[in-house]
Formats: sequence, C-alpha cells, structure tokens
Amino acid sequence: MPEKHQGLPGRFAMGVGVLCLLLLALAVPGMAAENTTAATGNSASEETTSAGTQVAIESTTLTPGTFFTGDTGTLSVKLTNRGTATVRISKASVRSSDFDFLNEKTYTTVGSLEAGSSRELTFTLRARVGDGVYYPEVQIDMGDAGSIKYAVPIRVDNSPLQVSLVNAPSTYMLGQKNTITVAVFNPRQSMVNGVVVRAAGEGLNVSDTAAFIGSLGPDQSRNVTFSVTPAGSTNLTLTVTYTNGLTDRSTVLTVPMTTGDRSTAADPVVSDVEVTNAGGAYTVTGDVTNAGIDDARVVVVTVGSPAQPTDPNRLYVVGSLESDDFASFELTFRAAGVSTVPLLVQYKDEEGNSFEKSVEISLSGGTPGNSSAGANNGAQAAGGPPAGGPGAMGGGMMGGLLGGGRPGESAGASSIPVLPIAGVIVLVVVLGIAWKKGWIERARGRLRKKE
Repeated sequence: MPEKHQGLPGRFAMGVGVLCLLLLALAVPGMAAENTTAATGNSASEETTSAGTQVAIESTTLTPGTFFTGDTGTLSVKLTNRGTATVRISKASVRSSDFDFLNEKTYTTVGSLEAGSSRELTFTLRARVGDGVYYPEVQIDMGDAGSIKYAVPIRVDNSPLQVSLVNAPSTYMLGQKNTITVAVFNPRQSMVNGVVVRAAGEGLNVSDTAAFIGSLGPDQSRNVTFSVTPAGSTNLTLTVTYTNGLTDRSTVLTVPMTTGDRSTAADPVVSDVEVTNAGGAYTVTGDVTNAGIDDARVVVVTVGSPAQPTDPNRLYVVGSLESDDFASFELTFRAAGVSTVPLLVQYKDEEGNSFEKSVEISLSGGTPGNSSAGANNGAQAAGGPPAGGPGAMGGGMMGGLLGGGRPGESAGASSIPVLPIAGVIVLVVVLGIAWKKGWIERARGRLRKKE
C-alpha cells in the first residue's frame, strides 16, 4: 500500500510535467510572433519620430526686409535633414490672410530630402495690408512623418525715402551756374536698391541730370550735387527712384527757384585810384577790395576800349580775394582823345561763373564813373580843377598864403608849394624864439623911447 500510494503522486507529477511541456510548446510560437510585430511597430514608430524631429527650418530670408502695402517680395526658407534617413516632403506652402501667396503651385510636390542635406524653398508674396507686423505661416508637409509649421514675422511700413536741399542759395543767379546739394535719407528699417536722383525744370539747364546713389541702408543718407542754370524764375523738380524688393518706388520734391542778385555774392570795389600821364602813356594804380561775403576767384584787373593796354602791365592778376580782403594793382595803357576809360575787374565765383565789373576812371578831371571811390580818386589823380579855382589845392586863403600849383601839373603831393610852406614854418619858429628871449619886447621899448 505504501508503494501504491507513493507511485500515484509520481505519475501525477509526471503527467503534469508533460502537460506543461505541451502548453509551453504551443505558447512559444505565439509569443515569438507577437514580439516580432511589436519590434516592427516600434521600428516604424522610431522612424516617424526621427523624420518629424530631424527635419528643421534652419533660416528664413525676406526680400525686401520691409514691405510697402502692395509690394511683391520673396520669402526663402532653408530646410535641413539632420537625421540619418531620407525624408519625403510632399508639399510646402504659406498660409496668411494678410499676404497673397503668388506661387502656390510651385511646391505642390517637393520631393525627397536626403540625410544631412539642405534645400531652399522660395515663396512669392504680396502685401495687401497697412502698416504693422504680420505673421504668415510656412507649412512643410511630410506625409506620414508629420509636418512643420513656422510663423515668419513680416513688417509693412509705408514710409518713403526723404529728399531735401542742402547748401542751396536762397536766390539763384540768372543765366549763371548755381550749385545745389541734394540729400536723400532712408528712414526705413531695411535697405533699398537702385537709388537714382534726377533734377529737371522748365527753362532750367542742369548739368548731369541724373545722379546714381545705388543701395541705401536703413537710417543712411547720401548727398549728390547738381549745377543748375536758370533762364528765369522756375520750379526745380527732384525725383528719387528706387527699388524695394521687386517693386519700383519714387519720391518727388518740387522746389521754387527765384532768380536775382545773390546777397552773399562777391563784390569787388575799386578805390585809391591814381592816374599819371607821361607823353600819352598812362599808368593807373589802385586797390580792389572784395566787399561781398563769398570769395572772388581768379581776379584780373585791366582796362577796356577805347584804352589800349600796353607793356609792361597790360593786365594785373590779383588771384583770389576772400571777403574783406584787398589787393593793389598797376596798369599801363594808351588812350588818345578821351577823358575817361573803363577799368575792368574780371572774376569768378565758387561755381566757376565768370563776372565782370566796369568802373569809369577820369583822365582829365571829370568824374563820370559809377564807383564813387574809383571816380573821386580818378578825378583827384587827374589834377582836379585848374590852379587857383574853387576847390583846387592852391585856391582860397591858403592858396594866397602858400601859392597855387603850377598850371598843368598833376594834383597830389607834387603840386604842394613846398618852399613857401617851409618859409612860413621858419618864420614862425624865429618869432617864437624872439618872443621867448624877450627880443620883441626890447624892440618895442626902444621904439617908445624914440617917440
């Protein structure tokens, strides 16, 4: 009995063991199939995650950097695959209610992006909103791998380029060149290109009517210079053209131009003129002073017809005269049968315009000149009225005391009666000494005793 009792459990245990082996044999194939599916599934999940996270937008570029309302520009997007597997990009687009997407059919199919490679996508946009900052959204679709969305800030600013005149005269010289400087300023937050300034006006001659500036960065200013010659009062029109992105723009400034004499212009004045005559050959000396504010350049003094310049000083080159500066000159010439000749002062201004001023100088005592200093000095140098007449150096009471000048002698230092004056001076000195020594008083005493 004990043996039977012990054998039954052994058989039962053996049966249970066999049953477990059968169940294990049936379970193992099922477990293997489940693990394989899970691995495949996990592998697919890892690939999807890799594609979605490893493809990135590295950078964006806007042209122009700032839009005007209505401007057409481009948005370039650089895509990079940082993963180890090729990713297929099915579509790229821009979504915005503020900008028109003009080339949406370009990227309906993009293609594959290999591992470690980059690709640039360019979208054409047109702004249809006012000033402000807007955020169009770039969307990159990668099929089962997901998508990328990125908002790009774009500024719309309708501030145009500014143009102004600097160093322009308040009054323009009629028929003469006038230099003006035009300043162009970019108040925008991005660069503009192809900047050109043009100057024009009715009855206005402009040298180099167009000035090219080129690119102008944000908050930058450039100056250009024009020479304008007006035939009368008119309007000067300054037109600045430039390109913002793909759009041409312009700014126009109209400036009134009033012609007349410029208050700051150089003004040569002749003074201290003296004329001497030696057998029909005249010599004239004097000073020329710049009474204006601007400099007088290349100043030349000569005589005009009917005078005939002769050697050695046909003309006298003074050079440049600054404001309030003066220079002396000397000329030689012949003039037969005339009483006056024109003294010519020729000069140029800073723009190179040529000017000539004429001053009549007298050869026989008249004063018909148009310059008071030059005419008066010319009359005096020519001898003035005849000796002994009214206003002559030898006339009046002093003339009776000292003696008049000799007829025909030039006025000035050479006509002063030197000997009579010296005699008077000696007489005064002698009388003073006699008075001091008491000689006069003694003589008066002797005269009284005789009486």
